[in-house]
Amino acid sequence: MRGLMAELKSRDEADEESDVDDLIVLDRVDDYSSEIDRTSELIAELSLELGASLSRVSASKRRWLEDESLLFLNVREEAIAV
Repeated sequence: MRGLMAELKSRDEADEESDVDDLIVLDRVDDYSSEIDRTSELIAELSLELGASLSRVSASKRRWLEDESLLFLNVREEAIAV
């Protein structure tokens, strides 16, 4: 599993209420709801630790590399690997 974080707070349009958008890159995503269940506890712990709301999306490595939607274009440009 590989994580990418694109923090809106670093953009000019963000404010104190902005959340942190996370993309979780996996070899494959067979069942999206299972991935949400599997990562919920970790996301909750990180959210409390950071004092920020975390929003996540899970995607396959292939989708991460090839998807040309605005979400993936922005994340590939702005994300920080964690």
